[in-house]
Amino acid sequence: MKRENEVVKVISCPPLTEGNVSTDLWSSVRMPSGIGCSTVLGADEAALAAAKILASHDYMVFGRILCLQLNNLNKLLAAEKAMQK
Repeated sequence: MKRENEVVKVISCPPLTEGNVSTDLWSSVRMPSGIGCSTVLGADEAALAAAKILASHDYMVFGRILCLQLNNLNKLLAAEKAMQK
């Protein structure tokens, strides 16, 4: 039974098929007012969004996400530097 004042985190990850990408995406974006929803387009992004929700209560998860983001930033900066040469 659902409680009325329960706070629930929602991650929307519509399936990526050629025939209904726009329909599924719009159904995820058009949520009723008052319902916050994270919309992502892949399983990796959905896992990262869920980990960020968990990181608000677990410092180990927060640290791993921070390291992942720092590594991604370093890769992007290295790729940009390589493109400028």
